[in-house]
Amino acid sequence: MAAVPSQVYKIDRVTFKRIIATASHSDLSRVKDALKRDGSPLAALEDDQLEKVAEVALTQRYNKGDQIIKKGERGDVFYYIESGSVLCTNIDGQSNNRLSAGDYFGEQALIQDVPRKADVYSDEAVVDLIAIHRDDFDALLGGLGDVLKQNHRMRQLLCVPVMAQLAPGARNRLLNSVQLVKYDAGVSLCDTGAEFEGFHILSEGTISVQQGGKQISQIQPVTAIGAEELASGSKSRLTYKAEVDIECFFIAKDIFLDVLAPLVAQMKELEAGAAAGSGRPEMDSGAGQLIEVPFKNLQQKVTLGTGTFGRVKLVVDTTTQEAYALKMLQKAQIVALRQQRNVMNEKRILLQLNHPFILKLLSTYKDKNRLYMLMELVQGGEVFSRLQSQGGSVPISDGRFYAACVLDAMEYMHDRFIVYRDLKPENLLIDSSGHVKVVDFGFAKVVTSRTYTLCGTPEYLAPELVLGKGHGKGVDYWALGILIYEMAVGYSPFADHERGDQMVICKNILKQAVMWPKTIRDRDLKTCVEALLSKDTSKRLGLLRGGTSDVKDHAFFKRPKQADWASLRSCQEKTPWRPPLKSATDTSNFDPYEEDDYVEPYRDDGSGWERDF
Repeated sequence: MAAVPSQVYKIDRVTFKRIIATASHSDLSRVKDALKRDGSPLAALEDDQLEKVAEVALTQRYNKGDQIIKKGERGDVFYYIESGSVLCTNIDGQSNNRLSAGDYFGEQALIQDVPRKADVYSDEAVVDLIAIHRDDFDALLGGLGDVLKQNHRMRQLLCVPVMAQLAPGARNRLLNSVQLVKYDAGVSLCDTGAEFEGFHILSEGTISVQQGGKQISQIQPVTAIGAEELASGSKSRLTYKAEVDIECFFIAKDIFLDVLAPLVAQMKELEAGAAAGSGRPEMDSGAGQLIEVPFKNLQQKVTLGTGTFGRVKLVVDTTTQEAYALKMLQKAQIVALRQQRNVMNEKRILLQLNHPFILKLLSTYKDKNRLYMLMELVQGGEVFSRLQSQGGSVPISDGRFYAACVLDAMEYMHDRFIVYRDLKPENLLIDSSGHVKVVDFGFAKVVTSRTYTLCGTPEYLAPELVLGKGHGKGVDYWALGILIYEMAVGYSPFADHERGDQMVICKNILKQAVMWPKTIRDRDLKTCVEALLSKDTSKRLGLLRGGTSDVKDHAFFKRPKQADWASLRSCQEKTPWRPPLKSATDTSNFDPYEEDDYVEPYRDDGSGWERDF
């Protein structure tokens, strides 16, 4: 109520969020552009690294005569001058030095812990600086010197075909396993008839390739050695000997077999196919999982679930008796809600994914009124239903297992720059062996920098999503924290228990700390969830230097024993619960639905939006 006659200006919510998003994007771009200018010590960083640094950078304003740096103090902040100028004085053995817009100072703060070597003062009425604290930089990327060395290594490694075929995220993780080893002149890396101890990529020097004691060729830098032999399990047919002192990138045999060997075999198959005239399809695509099942062979049984655009039904191939799930989407409803792009995007993304904990797309169909996705049948029902049947929560050990499945799938998606954005118990199914499958990719998106679309379930939204400031894969780590909390406690940490008001939920997300009931005493659970639910993205677990590995290495995932992620991915780990199933078409773990086969007629708008479905 106004105390006196007043006039106010009103901005609707959508416009306000758009203004905030635009301003945030503009600020971030401005900082990134400044940090990567020629001469900057950060110019050699990759774009994704600059993005992280720009997010933690602070803008600071000083007035004429303000002291910015005091000689002898600990140096822990790097400065870039946006506008104005500064005066560097009291420099040992040197005269005063004036720096202006576009210059930087304090760069040693990002490299080593040394005292400041000069006093620095603001030299104009207004001086605007971009400041980066070393602790923030190290937490996100590591020491600057190490980062620049690692970037140089990565560029060399990407010249090797098999390394270039890796998904970007997987490359970064593999790089952490690469060792730089040295061999003196005359030392053999591998002799004829011996087994390779690991995968070598020559970095510096030359290697003599010998057969029967005679040199037949010479290997130059950025050449791989031993890939085919390691992948096939065969011994070396040749001898590889250092001609001079050399340096090599070395990847241990077990790591090579786990990560690179499948790609080597796949590349050989593609090369053989290309030689035979069959073309060269995309590497590491989920398209290989597609099958040919005539639509007329699919006999519809019962409804497994319903959604905004239609329903999912159990279907059986009348020829093979194989059971599947058929997602049936009504075109008229898709167009009415303007979801054409999301539906087409879901299909494109699913075709890129082939992971044991992600629901597989097997085939697609369409007719006049509907689009269809044939999916693998997952019979254990939703994790949500499992929670409800247990009174809202499950034992912490069960939640740890389900979260591990989700985390492994999430890492796989993030390696391909896919942000899921819709994690919740309703979108997790349990298969016949008790493993989790992530489903429903309607909100998933390829994000190489950041995106501004508001989507997801209110109680699982990350603060940056609520504020509309732009987001990336950090929203998935936040949602994982919510999921782990809900599985342990029985409700989400920011819920409005009285009315379920979405505005209250969003306010809680932005302002409220994570509160724990007295019944939860597991310290590792609490520290993991709280680290994932850091409102500051620069400190959120999963977004720091180690990425997803930091989450996997957290004590929560290592108890009661060291997590074996390879064993989990190969589905060899014991599951906490296996759904009781009587047959390959048993649907007892799904809620019953009324059968409604009404299809709203679709009037083609002529846009051809579903042409490639």
